[in-house]
Amino acid sequence: MKRIFATMAMTAVAAFMALSITSCGESEEPTPVPPGPGAEGNTIIVTAEANSSATFTVEAESSWTINNPILWASFDVLSGTGNTDVTVTVSSANEEMVERIGTFTVNDETYYLIQRGIKDIVLPEGTFALPGQFDELRIAVNTTFTKEDMSASTTTEWLTFTAIEATDSTLLDDGNTYSDLKTYELVFAATPNDGGEIKDGSVTLTCNGENYEIPVRQFQPIETDLTQDFYRHSVFLRFTSTNCGYCPYMETQFEQVYSDAEMHERVVPISMYGSMQGGNYIWSNTNYFMNQYGAGGYPHCAINGVASVPNYQSIQLIGQAIGDLIDEATGNMPSKTNIMASSTLEGNQVAIDLFIAAKEELDINVFAFILEDGIVGYQADYGGLLDNAQRHTHNYITRGILTSVDGNVPNKIEDGLYYIRLVGEIPSEVENADNAYIAIYTTYPGSYKGNVSLAEYTDLGFIVDNAAKLPLNGNVDFKYE
Repeated sequence: MKRIFATMAMTAVAAFMALSITSCGESEEPTPVPPGPGAEGNTIIVTAEANSSATFTVEAESSWTINNPILWASFDVLSGTGNTDVTVTVSSANEEMVERIGTFTVNDETYYLIQRGIKDIVLPEGTFALPGQFDELRIAVNTTFTKEDMSASTTTEWLTFTAIEATDSTLLDDGNTYSDLKTYELVFAATPNDGGEIKDGSVTLTCNGENYEIPVRQFQPIETDLTQDFYRHSVFLRFTSTNCGYCPYMETQFEQVYSDAEMHERVVPISMYGSMQGGNYIWSNTNYFMNQYGAGGYPHCAINGVASVPNYQSIQLIGQAIGDLIDEATGNMPSKTNIMASSTLEGNQVAIDLFIAAKEELDINVFAFILEDGIVGYQADYGGLLDNAQRHTHNYITRGILTSVDGNVPNKIEDGLYYIRLVGEIPSEVENADNAYIAIYTTYPGSYKGNVSLAEYTDLGFIVDNAAKLPLNGNVDFKYE
């Protein structure tokens, strides 16, 4: 039986896991410390509210002292002799779902103070995909409510609710207490979709009396081959300005490289225009991405997020470095992700269904830009490289972004397959929608330093792994070497 797992990559969950010593199935849990407030052994538990308190007993035959007291808590007694009851009070509320944990010592013995998190629920964002061959849907939610506080239902005819299951329970630092923040899966049986029609639906989660609707889409069967080498596309990201007279040096050399048929297939170019004493085609987020890619001015190009090319006065060196970096990526930086996507344009709104195959477990981010080609206008040209600087053709102009500027995290369907749905409007700056399209690329944390002598390798903390060009009304499929 094939199953679909819709999971999240969220800050609260990451923090939750960071507290873990070990994680296990619920059947393996020892009897946890009661939820508190209270104390058992060397663990003291208080509730999430400010000024919540609990009392514990110091058992000692002689004098004792509390050392390294916690900054966000106070003790009514810090020292004494013999067995003594001590009350600890937290000064502020814990506004997070994950527990706040502090330690202190009584003489040489370590104690743990655990402040529970607030009662809340984190739902996965966006629409969840169900490939047509799957017969089960699992949607993961993270919450500090209990299973008894939740129920699920659906009116979607190809789904039937079956169960809510706890998938993990995290042991906190004291080695005895389990977190209130847990992951639960909403489980639905699905009727497989043998045809090509996409079906939309939704499921409803009821938690603590509140209803939450989660949209789902059922596609045709989707297959990917993780044993094959993914086709490697490189991203050539250029920061430029129409008032930058030196920018044509880099542009003309890139175009020469890009004119080669194999390079044209291998590269997804993106141009972000900024202001240099004014200029045209300025994009509001250009400065943000210049900072992200370490660009100090114009022109600047970043290739796959791992290297840039100086604007050499000998322009042939620029083209050589660009070409060598793309060849290096093809030969030495095999893609870990593969992109399949389809898009529909209705009026001024574009919607994208995007699947990502991944050879290993990765912290993937997805970026999707709306670009436009064929815009004729002025370009400063100090070197006289352009045929007509007043009527120069500008391509790959960034007009908008469909993801956040930090990228969107796709939902995991199963091992090796992720999904994300993006919806947005065509920006008013687009002059001709027939010349507009979508550039997509994936990133993951990491660094790379190669051997292209003319390049400047940069450690930005991420690698651009793969890319695709998607029509506003069209599709791209997984591609292999």
